[in-house]
Amino acid sequence: MKSWIKSPVKIERSARLYGGLKKPFKKNAVLSLAASFCIFISILSINSCSLLKTQDSIAVKVEETAQDENSKQISAGTTLQPASPEESTVISSQDKNTLLFYSIETKKISRHDSEKLTDIIAEYPYLSSSTDQELADYVNRLIYHEIIGWWILEFEEAAEEAAGFLPAGEKRPMGTDIGYAIEYSDNLAVSIVFTSFSYLGGAHGNVVTATCNYDFTDNKEILLSDLFSWESNYTVFLSEYCRNAIKKHFTEADIDPGSFEDMILNGTNPDEPDNFRKFNISEDALIIRFDQYDVAPYAMGPVVVEIPYNSMADILYPGGIIEKILD
Repeated sequence: MKSWIKSPVKIERSARLYGGLKKPFKKNAVLSLAASFCIFISILSINSCSLLKTQDSIAVKVEETAQDENSKQISAGTTLQPASPEESTVISSQDKNTLLFYSIETKKISRHDSEKLTDIIAEYPYLSSSTDQELADYVNRLIYHEIIGWWILEFEEAAEEAAGFLPAGEKRPMGTDIGYAIEYSDNLAVSIVFTSFSYLGGAHGNVVTATCNYDFTDNKEILLSDLFSWESNYTVFLSEYCRNAIKKHFTEADIDPGSFEDMILNGTNPDEPDNFRKFNISEDALIIRFDQYDVAPYAMGPVVVEIPYNSMADILYPGGIIEKILD
């Protein structure tokens, strides 16, 4: 039996960070599509399959009680400043567990260009620690420089390109709104999902996701291949599980998955590990995320598949982060 060999670290990381984004803003800068963002929200609200869950919101907002921009940081530590530090302010703080070596704050970037009619709003987590800020900053750098900063740059370039298609002298408001949610956090690891909604003047906006998973015990970013044993055909397992879950989800929602079966098959092709590049870990399940167009048409919205750890116990990497979480 042919076994899947782990991809080199550099190849897998570049697929997640760059190939994973698939130039999301430019892709739909000037397309005229029929669906609307409201349709996307309504589709997301369907919860007919326990194996699938949808995002509670497109861009995660901090609680109203944490809106004070003058809220104080919980833990002291050097601040990893973004490209424009004056735009980044601490707008909330949380301390899930006093035994954690770090705390998580929400920072916000807000930019408005009255000349170009563009708006950029980004809320992202910042880890601070009074005991090991160096370790926390490994995660902070991943978050800002390889996700938030990249998305902002992509939007600015796409907005400039989209504006070039407008009649001379005409301007249209464009913007991007970035948020996040914590899927898992303790002294073993942290797992975060980021969501970006952007509008570039077309018929509707576009939603994309990115994920960041970090193992504090090994001081390294968690790659999908790190979760499984070397000899396992883990992409085959993921492919079969996701296909079955996706088809069941849409069938129970009275949507015929056969009408876009090719998209499901292509988006879960086991020979393309990049199909499963967007993932999170939780206390009891591996979460695989598919953006719009990955496995279904735009109007169907993103699809999220939860795979219980006990269903893949035979192929997990011995002594890996999942076993540590379950221990």
